[in-house]
Amino acid sequence: MAAAGALALACAVLTFRQTLIYHDEETLWRDTLAKNPKAWIASCNLGGLLARKAMAPGADSAALLDEAGRRCEEALRDLDQALAPKSYYAETYANRSLIYGAANRCAEALSDLDRAIALQPGNAEMYVNRCVIHAAAHRYAEAIRDCDQAIAFQPDLAEAWFNRGTAYARTGHAEEALRDLDQAIALQPNYAKAYFHRGIIHAAAHRYAEALRDYDQAIALRPDNADAHVNRGAIHAAANRCAEAIRDYDQAIALRPDNADAWFNRGITYAQAGRLDEALRDLDQAIALQPDDAQAYRNRGNIHAAAQRYAEAIADYTRAIRINPGYAAAYLNRATAYYTVKDYPRALSDARAAQRLGRPPNPDFLRALAEAAGQPNSPLSPAP
Repeated sequence: MAAAGALALACAVLTFRQTLIYHDEETLWRDTLAKNPKAWIASCNLGGLLARKAMAPGADSAALLDEAGRRCEEALRDLDQALAPKSYYAETYANRSLIYGAANRCAEALSDLDRAIALQPGNAEMYVNRCVIHAAAHRYAEAIRDCDQAIAFQPDLAEAWFNRGTAYARTGHAEEALRDLDQAIALQPNYAKAYFHRGIIHAAAHRYAEALRDYDQAIALRPDNADAHVNRGAIHAAANRCAEAIRDYDQAIALRPDNADAWFNRGITYAQAGRLDEALRDLDQAIALQPDDAQAYRNRGNIHAAAQRYAEAIADYTRAIRINPGYAAAYLNRATAYYTVKDYPRALSDARAAQRLGRPPNPDFLRALAEAAGQPNSPLSPAP
């Protein structure tokens, strides 16, 4: 009996040690490969696992994708040698497509998914993955067709409804998009991304209460979604709830300090609240992050103008116009700044440019400009 007890204890120890080795899926596949480098199933599964981890917020994506790519290549090579079942080839091609997709190598990702689907034509998830690649390449009709097929095979696959909904949204079919996102949420009530994208559709339709509820839910499920905080902040700002908006932008910046939209929106909200120094600081940072953002230059110019720094304002309006020569609002702002510093010919020229671009100034202002510039009889209608 003592010997039996000792054996039982030894088995318990061995089981415990093995549990330590396999405390998660990644460790399992790494341990398998350490013992058998030719274990193509382990290479395939580890490659797919690493590719998915690379897409998580805050992940060291470059390093994970590099290793994932090597693992998938090893799996394909070893599969050829092992004459493995076709289903494993399909999984490996699908896993490698994740790596190509994350690296924006859409053509290669699509090629792998075509192969995977040819091997497993009834696999709904592979159609969804191919839909994602088509959507990334702005081929929304093909994306929608793939999701149609995925839903036909597996009607309870929330990801298929979600991705078709976002593809419909991209093509301006808001009602179809809303219907699909509703279904994705019905199938998966904790689907944070679906709430977030449904919030975008509601906001675009000026249904701000519904948008706010969706952003609240998206943030409750995924508090680390910086874009959801930015979008909810914009809803608060539109309702003149500046304090709530600024709190959301603060959180977005804390989560992603490189989020130019958060800095830009917080800057605009500070200006809305009359806090011009803080507004200027935030717009400086937004421009540092996105130097080709014409809107940021124009809004920073407005802050300079409000503080009577007209030279700086004119410089910012000029940068905005260089980036976007069709920016009528920037011409109007610069016309006002030139008028204030009594540079009437330039002010009149900018006002007319805005008029030609479809943003006519106040007729009395344009007439006063023409007189101040010594051109009282100059035609005020847009140039042909």
